[in-house]
Amino acid sequence: MSRCARDGERADGWRGRPGARSNRLDKAKRVVAPIRVGLKEPHTRLVRWLRGLLGRRLRRLLDNSRVVWTLALLASILWALYVLRPLAEGQRWLTPTLAIIGVLVVLVLVVYLLPPRLIPSNAQLEEADRLKAVGDVRSALVQALGGAALVGTLYFTAVSLQDSRTSTNRTLELTRQGQIADRFTRAVAQLGDAALDVRVGGIYALEQVARDATEDRTPILEILTSYLREHDRWQPSATTPSSQPETTSGPAEPELRADFQAVVTVLGRRVQDPSSPDFMHLRGVDLRGGDLYDAHLDRADLRDAHLEKANLGYAHLKLADLRDAHLDRANLGYAHLEGVFLTSAHLEAARLKGADLSGAHLDGGADLRGAHLEGAILLGAHLEGADLTGVVGMTEAQRSSTVGTPAKQ
Repeated sequence: MSRCARDGERADGWRGRPGARSNRLDKAKRVVAPIRVGLKEPHTRLVRWLRGLLGRRLRRLLDNSRVVWTLALLASILWALYVLRPLAEGQRWLTPTLAIIGVLVVLVLVVYLLPPRLIPSNAQLEEADRLKAVGDVRSALVQALGGAALVGTLYFTAVSLQDSRTSTNRTLELTRQGQIADRFTRAVAQLGDAALDVRVGGIYALEQVARDATEDRTPILEILTSYLREHDRWQPSATTPSSQPETTSGPAEPELRADFQAVVTVLGRRVQDPSSPDFMHLRGVDLRGGDLYDAHLDRADLRDAHLEKANLGYAHLKLADLRDAHLDRANLGYAHLEGVFLTSAHLEAARLKGADLSGAHLDGGADLRGAHLEGAILLGAHLEGADLTGVVGMTEAQRSSTVGTPAKQ
Protein backbone atom coordinates (compact mmCIF):
# COMPACT_ATOMS: atom_id res chain seq x y z
CA MET A 1 0.00 0.00 0.00
CA SER A 2 1.27 3.38 -0.90
CA ARG A 3 2.00 6.16 1.61
CA CYS A 4 -0.76 8.38 0.24
CA ALA A 5 -3.31 5.62 0.72
CA ARG A 6 -2.23 5.08 4.32
CA ASP A 7 -2.51 8.78 5.07
CA GLY A 8 -5.95 8.86 3.53
CA GLU A 9 -7.13 5.98 5.70
CA ARG A 10 -5.77 7.68 8.85
CA ALA A 11 -7.57 10.86 7.95
CA ASP A 12 -10.81 8.94 7.34
CA GLY A 13 -10.42 7.11 10.62
CA TRP A 14 -9.88 10.38 12.55
CA ARG A 15 -12.87 11.91 10.95
CA GLY A 16 -14.79 8.76 11.65
CA ARG A 17 -14.19 9.11 15.48
CA PRO A 18 -15.47 12.59 16.39
CA GLY A 19 -15.33 11.94 20.18
CA ALA A 20 -11.57 11.23 20.31
CA ARG A 21 -10.55 14.87 19.94
CA SER A 22 -12.98 16.06 22.62
CA ASN A 23 -11.73 13.43 25.09
CA ARG A 24 -8.17 14.64 24.71
CA LEU A 25 -9.27 18.22 25.28
CA ASP A 26 -11.07 17.24 28.47
CA LYS A 27 -7.96 15.50 29.81
CA ALA A 28 -5.83 18.57 29.10
CA LYS A 29 -8.32 20.78 30.93
CA ARG A 30 -8.26 18.52 33.94
CA VAL A 31 -4.43 18.73 34.06
CA VAL A 32 -4.29 22.49 33.58
CA ALA A 33 -7.12 23.33 35.98
CA PRO A 34 -5.13 22.74 39.22
CA ILE A 35 -2.27 24.72 37.80
CA ARG A 36 -4.57 27.62 37.11
CA VAL A 37 -5.99 27.45 40.62
CA GLY A 38 -2.45 27.25 42.03
CA LEU A 39 -1.44 30.28 40.03
CA LYS A 40 -4.44 32.17 41.33
CA GLU A 41 -3.84 31.18 44.98
CA PRO A 42 -0.16 30.16 45.23
CA HIS A 43 0.36 31.19 48.83
CA THR A 44 -2.75 29.43 50.14
CA ARG A 45 -1.93 26.15 48.47
CA LEU A 46 1.72 26.30 49.53
CA VAL A 47 0.84 26.98 53.16
CA ARG A 48 -1.66 24.14 53.24
CA TRP A 49 0.84 21.74 51.73
CA LEU A 50 3.56 22.71 54.22
CA ARG A 51 1.17 22.41 57.15
CA GLY A 52 0.16 18.96 56.12
CA LEU A 53 3.73 17.81 55.51
CA LEU A 54 5.12 19.19 58.78
CA GLY A 55 2.15 17.96 60.73
CA ARG A 56 2.56 14.41 59.45
CA ARG A 57 6.31 14.38 60.05
CA LEU A 58 6.03 15.91 63.51
CA ARG A 59 3.25 13.54 64.59
CA ARG A 60 5.25 10.58 63.30
CA LEU A 61 8.37 11.75 65.16
CA LEU A 62 6.52 12.25 68.45
CA ASP A 63 4.61 9.01 68.17
CA ASN A 64 7.49 6.75 67.18
CA SER A 65 10.48 8.28 69.00
CA ARG A 66 10.16 8.92 72.72
CA VAL A 67 13.92 9.37 72.81
CA VAL A 68 13.35 13.01 71.84
CA TRP A 69 11.91 13.72 75.28
CA THR A 70 14.76 11.93 76.96
CA LEU A 71 17.36 13.92 75.02
CA ALA A 72 15.47 17.13 75.79
CA LEU A 73 15.58 16.26 79.48
CA LEU A 74 19.32 15.56 79.29
CA ALA A 75 19.95 18.84 77.48
CA SER A 76 17.92 20.72 80.10
CA ILE A 77 19.92 19.19 82.95
CA LEU A 78 23.24 19.97 81.27
CA TRP A 79 22.11 23.51 80.59
CA ALA A 80 21.14 23.93 84.24
CA LEU A 81 24.56 22.67 85.33
CA TYR A 82 26.22 25.13 82.95
CA VAL A 83 24.15 28.00 84.33
CA LEU A 84 25.05 27.06 87.90
CA ARG A 85 28.75 26.81 87.05
CA PRO A 86 29.57 30.50 87.81
CA LEU A 87 28.12 30.04 91.28
CA ALA A 88 30.71 27.34 91.95
CA GLU A 89 33.64 29.65 91.37
CA GLY A 90 33.40 31.13 94.85
CA GLN A 91 32.39 27.87 96.58
CA ARG A 92 34.92 25.05 96.47
CA TRP A 93 32.42 22.43 97.62
CA LEU A 94 29.88 23.32 94.91
CA THR A 95 32.03 22.36 91.92
CA PRO A 96 32.52 18.67 92.84
CA THR A 97 28.87 18.50 93.94
CA LEU A 98 27.65 19.67 90.55
CA ALA A 99 30.07 17.30 88.82
CA ILE A 100 28.79 14.32 90.85
CA ILE A 101 25.15 15.24 90.15
CA GLY A 102 25.89 15.53 86.43
CA VAL A 103 27.60 12.12 86.35
CA LEU A 104 24.73 10.46 88.24
CA VAL A 105 22.13 11.97 85.92
CA VAL A 106 24.00 10.79 82.83
CA LEU A 107 24.39 7.29 84.27
CA VAL A 108 20.69 7.05 85.13
CA LEU A 109 19.72 8.20 81.66
CA VAL A 110 22.14 5.90 79.85
CA VAL A 111 21.68 2.78 81.99
CA TYR A 112 18.02 2.97 83.03
CA LEU A 113 15.89 5.46 81.09
CA LEU A 114 17.32 5.66 77.60
CA PRO A 115 17.78 1.99 76.49
CA PRO A 116 14.06 0.96 76.66
CA ARG A 117 13.06 4.08 74.74
CA LEU A 118 15.42 3.29 71.90
CA ILE A 119 13.43 0.15 71.09
CA PRO A 120 10.52 1.00 68.72
CA SER A 121 7.20 0.70 70.52
CA ASN A 122 5.54 -0.88 67.50
CA ALA A 123 8.17 -3.64 67.19
CA GLN A 124 6.62 -7.11 67.48
CA LEU A 125 9.10 -8.71 69.89
CA GLU A 126 8.82 -11.34 72.52
CA GLU A 127 9.62 -10.33 76.07
CA ALA A 128 12.93 -12.21 76.01
CA ASP A 129 13.89 -10.64 72.69
CA ARG A 130 12.94 -7.19 73.95
CA LEU A 131 15.03 -7.64 77.08
CA LYS A 132 17.95 -8.82 74.97
CA ALA A 133 17.56 -5.81 72.66
CA VAL A 134 17.44 -3.47 75.65
CA GLY A 135 20.58 -5.11 77.05
CA ASP A 136 22.39 -4.73 73.74
CA VAL A 137 21.41 -1.08 73.53
CA ARG A 138 22.50 -0.53 77.12
CA SER A 139 25.89 -2.16 76.43
CA ALA A 140 26.42 0.01 73.35
CA LEU A 141 25.49 3.15 75.29
CA VAL A 142 27.80 2.24 78.16
CA GLN A 143 30.67 1.67 75.71
CA ALA A 144 29.94 5.00 74.02
CA LEU A 145 29.79 6.67 77.43
CA GLY A 146 33.13 5.09 78.34
CA GLY A 147 34.69 6.38 75.14
CA ALA A 148 33.26 9.84 75.76
CA ALA A 149 34.59 9.72 79.33
CA LEU A 150 38.04 8.77 78.03
CA VAL A 151 38.01 11.62 75.54
CA GLY A 152 36.81 14.01 78.24
CA THR A 153 39.50 12.80 80.61
CA LEU A 154 42.17 13.38 77.98
CA TYR A 155 40.78 16.83 77.22
CA PHE A 156 40.61 17.93 80.84
CA THR A 157 44.06 16.48 81.47
CA ALA A 158 45.45 18.55 78.61
CA VAL A 159 43.66 21.64 79.92
CA SER A 160 45.00 21.00 83.42
CA LEU A 161 48.53 20.58 82.10
CA GLN A 162 48.21 23.81 80.13
CA ASP A 163 46.91 25.66 83.18
CA SER A 164 49.69 24.17 85.29
CA ARG A 165 52.29 25.21 82.73
CA THR A 166 50.84 28.72 82.57
CA SER A 167 50.81 28.97 86.35
CA THR A 168 54.39 27.71 86.53
CA ASN A 169 55.54 30.22 83.91
CA ARG A 170 53.76 33.00 85.76
CA THR A 171 55.41 31.97 89.02
CA LEU A 172 58.82 31.81 87.36
CA GLU A 173 58.28 35.23 85.80
CA LEU A 174 57.29 36.73 89.13
CA THR A 175 60.31 35.12 90.76
CA ARG A 176 62.56 36.47 88.01
CA GLN A 177 61.13 39.95 88.36
CA GLY A 178 61.63 39.80 92.11
CA GLN A 179 65.24 38.73 91.70
CA ILE A 180 65.85 41.48 89.14
CA ALA A 181 64.29 44.04 91.48
CA ASP A 182 66.58 42.88 94.30
CA ARG A 183 69.63 43.04 92.06
CA PHE A 184 68.61 46.47 90.83
CA THR A 185 68.18 47.78 94.37
CA ARG A 186 71.52 46.38 95.56
CA ALA A 187 73.37 47.74 92.51
CA VAL A 188 71.95 51.24 92.98
CA ALA A 189 72.89 51.11 96.67
CA GLN A 190 76.46 50.21 95.68
CA LEU A 191 76.78 53.46 93.72
CA GLY A 192 76.72 55.39 96.97
CA ASP A 193 79.37 53.28 98.68
CA ALA A 194 82.61 54.95 99.77
CA ALA A 195 84.80 52.17 98.33
CA LEU A 196 85.71 52.67 94.66
CA ASP A 197 85.67 48.98 93.78
CA VAL A 198 82.18 48.59 95.26
CA ARG A 199 80.91 51.46 93.09
CA VAL A 200 82.49 49.93 90.00
CA GLY A 201 80.87 46.60 90.83
CA GLY A 202 77.50 48.31 91.17
CA ILE A 203 77.89 49.94 87.75
CA TYR A 204 78.58 46.64 86.01
CA ALA A 205 75.78 44.98 87.99
CA LEU A 206 73.38 47.57 86.57
CA GLU A 207 74.66 46.76 83.10
CA GLN A 208 73.82 43.09 83.62
CA VAL A 209 70.36 43.96 84.91
CA ALA A 210 69.76 46.08 81.81
CA ARG A 211 70.68 43.11 79.62
CA ASP A 212 68.37 40.74 81.51
CA ALA A 213 65.39 43.09 81.81
CA THR A 214 64.69 45.25 78.77
CA GLU A 215 62.04 47.24 80.64
CA ASP A 216 64.74 48.52 83.04
CA ARG A 217 67.15 49.77 80.38
CA THR A 218 65.85 53.33 80.29
CA PRO A 219 65.85 53.80 84.09
CA ILE A 220 69.38 52.37 84.31
CA LEU A 221 70.53 54.69 81.53
CA GLU A 222 69.12 57.67 83.39
CA ILE A 223 70.74 56.53 86.66
CA LEU A 224 74.19 56.20 85.09
CA THR A 225 74.04 59.50 83.22
CA SER A 226 72.80 61.19 86.39
CA TYR A 227 75.73 59.64 88.28
CA LEU A 228 78.15 61.26 85.84
CA ARG A 229 76.42 64.64 85.94
CA GLU A 230 76.39 64.72 89.72
CA HIS A 231 79.84 63.32 90.48
CA ASP A 232 81.90 64.05 87.37
CA ARG A 233 80.79 67.52 86.40
CA TRP A 234 83.44 69.91 85.17
CA GLN A 235 84.44 72.29 87.94
CA PRO A 236 85.81 75.68 86.80
CA SER A 237 88.14 75.66 89.79
CA ALA A 238 89.66 72.36 88.70
CA THR A 239 93.25 72.21 87.57
CA THR A 240 93.42 73.40 83.99
CA PRO A 241 95.93 72.26 81.41
CA SER A 242 97.62 75.63 81.46
CA SER A 243 98.46 75.29 85.17
CA GLN A 244 100.00 71.83 84.80
CA PRO A 245 103.62 71.16 83.92
CA GLU A 246 104.40 71.01 80.25
CA THR A 247 105.68 67.80 78.66
CA THR A 248 106.97 67.01 75.23
CA SER A 249 103.49 65.92 74.17
CA GLY A 250 101.72 68.92 75.65
CA PRO A 251 100.11 69.55 79.00
CA ALA A 252 99.36 66.47 81.05
CA GLU A 253 95.71 65.60 81.55
CA PRO A 254 94.33 63.66 84.50
CA GLU A 255 93.16 60.13 83.86
CA LEU A 256 89.47 59.38 84.17
CA ARG A 257 88.54 57.85 87.50
CA ALA A 258 87.72 54.13 87.43
CA ASP A 259 84.02 54.45 88.28
CA PHE A 260 83.52 57.21 85.70
CA GLN A 261 85.33 55.14 83.10
CA ALA A 262 83.09 52.19 83.96
CA VAL A 263 80.01 54.35 83.38
CA VAL A 264 81.10 55.57 79.94
CA THR A 265 82.12 52.03 79.01
CA VAL A 266 78.67 50.69 79.93
CA LEU A 267 76.95 53.56 78.13
CA GLY A 268 79.08 53.11 75.05
CA ARG A 269 78.40 49.39 74.60
CA ARG A 270 74.76 49.30 75.70
CA VAL A 271 72.20 47.37 73.67
CA GLN A 272 70.24 49.85 71.59
CA ASP A 273 66.71 49.73 70.24
CA PRO A 274 66.67 51.20 66.70
CA SER A 275 62.95 51.97 66.98
CA SER A 276 63.48 54.00 70.17
CA PRO A 277 66.94 55.62 70.25
CA ASP A 278 68.32 56.70 73.59
CA PHE A 279 68.96 60.33 74.39
CA MET A 280 71.73 60.76 76.96
CA HIS A 281 72.11 63.97 78.95
CA LEU A 282 75.84 64.41 79.59
CA ARG A 283 76.12 68.15 79.44
CA GLY A 284 79.14 69.61 81.19
CA VAL A 285 80.69 66.30 82.30
CA ASP A 286 84.44 65.95 82.75
CA LEU A 287 85.67 63.00 80.66
CA ARG A 288 89.22 64.14 80.07
CA GLY A 289 91.50 61.27 79.11
CA GLY A 290 88.57 58.84 79.00
CA ASP A 291 88.48 55.79 76.75
CA LEU A 292 85.38 55.97 74.56
CA TYR A 293 86.71 53.86 71.71
CA ASP A 294 83.86 52.63 69.47
CA ALA A 295 81.35 54.04 71.95
CA HIS A 296 77.77 54.49 70.77
CA LEU A 297 76.83 58.02 71.76
CA ASP A 298 74.53 59.00 68.89
CA ARG A 299 72.29 61.99 69.68
CA ALA A 300 73.99 62.44 73.05
CA ASP A 301 73.93 65.87 74.66
CA LEU A 302 77.61 66.66 75.30
CA ARG A 303 77.46 70.42 75.31
CA ASP A 304 80.25 72.04 77.31
CA ALA A 305 81.70 68.60 78.00
CA HIS A 306 85.45 68.31 78.54
CA LEU A 307 86.94 65.51 76.43
CA GLU A 308 90.55 66.68 76.19
CA LYS A 309 92.85 63.86 75.12
CA ALA A 310 89.94 61.42 75.19
CA ASN A 311 90.07 58.40 72.90
CA LEU A 312 87.02 58.63 70.62
CA GLY A 313 88.40 56.53 67.79
CA TYR A 314 85.62 54.91 65.72
CA ALA A 315 83.10 56.40 68.14
CA HIS A 316 79.50 56.86 66.97
CA LEU A 317 78.48 60.46 67.52
CA LYS A 318 75.95 60.92 64.76
CA LEU A 319 73.76 63.99 65.37
CA ALA A 320 75.36 64.43 68.80
CA ASP A 321 75.36 67.90 70.33
CA LEU A 322 78.96 68.95 71.05
CA ARG A 323 78.54 72.69 71.00
CA ASP A 324 81.19 74.46 73.09
CA ALA A 325 82.72 71.07 73.90
CA HIS A 326 86.45 70.79 74.58
CA LEU A 327 88.10 68.20 72.35
CA ASP A 328 91.66 69.50 72.38
CA ARG A 329 94.13 66.79 71.32
CA ALA A 330 91.32 64.21 71.38
CA ASN A 331 91.55 61.19 69.12
CA LEU A 332 88.57 61.19 66.74
CA GLY A 333 90.13 59.00 64.10
CA TYR A 334 87.53 57.34 61.84
CA ALA A 335 84.76 58.51 64.13
CA HIS A 336 81.19 58.77 62.85
CA LEU A 337 80.40 62.45 63.12
CA GLU A 338 77.66 62.81 60.52
CA GLY A 339 75.52 65.85 61.24
CA VAL A 340 77.26 66.46 64.59
CA PHE A 341 76.93 69.93 66.11
CA LEU A 342 80.41 71.31 66.83
CA THR A 343 79.54 74.98 66.84
CA SER A 344 82.15 76.93 68.86
CA ALA A 345 83.80 73.64 69.82
CA HIS A 346 87.48 73.45 70.74
CA LEU A 347 89.30 71.02 68.45
CA GLU A 348 92.85 72.31 68.72
CA ALA A 349 95.31 69.63 67.60
CA ALA A 350 92.50 67.08 67.48
CA ARG A 351 93.14 63.99 65.34
CA LEU A 352 90.30 63.62 62.84
CA LYS A 353 92.00 61.28 60.38
CA GLY A 354 89.42 59.41 58.31
CA ALA A 355 86.54 60.81 60.36
CA ASP A 356 83.19 61.23 58.64
CA LEU A 357 82.10 64.84 59.11
CA SER A 358 79.42 64.84 56.41
CA GLY A 359 76.96 67.61 57.14
CA ALA A 360 78.73 68.46 60.41
CA HIS A 361 78.26 71.96 61.85
CA LEU A 362 81.69 73.48 62.48
CA ASP A 363 80.49 77.02 62.07
CA GLY A 364 80.16 79.74 64.66
CA GLY A 365 83.84 79.95 65.57
CA ALA A 366 84.83 76.28 65.87
CA ASP A 367 88.55 76.16 66.65
CA LEU A 368 90.41 73.58 64.51
CA ARG A 369 93.89 75.08 64.80
CA GLY A 370 96.46 72.39 64.18
CA ALA A 371 93.80 69.68 63.71
CA HIS A 372 94.64 66.64 61.57
CA LEU A 373 92.14 66.09 58.75
CA GLU A 374 93.96 63.50 56.64
CA GLY A 375 91.34 61.54 54.71
CA ALA A 376 88.44 63.11 56.60
CA ILE A 377 85.10 63.30 54.81
CA LEU A 378 83.91 66.91 54.79
CA LEU A 379 81.05 66.64 52.30
CA GLY A 380 78.54 69.35 53.12
CA ALA A 381 80.32 70.30 56.36
CA HIS A 382 79.58 73.86 57.49
CA LEU A 383 82.77 75.85 58.12
CA GLU A 384 81.37 79.38 58.32
CA GLY A 385 83.54 81.29 60.77
CA ALA A 386 85.70 78.27 61.68
CA ASP A 387 89.39 78.74 62.47
CA LEU A 388 91.43 76.41 60.24
CA THR A 389 94.81 77.91 61.03
CA GLY A 390 97.57 75.29 60.76
CA VAL A 391 95.20 72.47 59.77
CA VAL A 392 97.15 69.38 58.69
CA GLY A 393 96.25 67.15 55.73
CA MET A 394 93.32 69.12 54.31
CA THR A 395 93.31 68.92 50.53
CA GLU A 396 91.74 71.23 48.01
CA ALA A 397 89.14 68.60 47.19
CA GLN A 398 88.10 68.44 50.83
CA ARG A 399 87.91 72.20 51.03
CA SER A 400 85.76 72.46 47.91
CA SER A 401 83.25 69.91 49.30
CA THR A 402 82.51 72.06 52.36
CA VAL A 403 79.92 74.78 52.78
CA GLY A 404 80.78 78.34 53.79
CA THR A 405 83.99 80.25 54.15
CA PRO A 406 86.22 79.77 57.20
CA ALA A 407 87.22 82.82 59.19
CA LYS A 408 90.90 81.81 59.17
CA GLN A 409 92.81 79.30 57.02
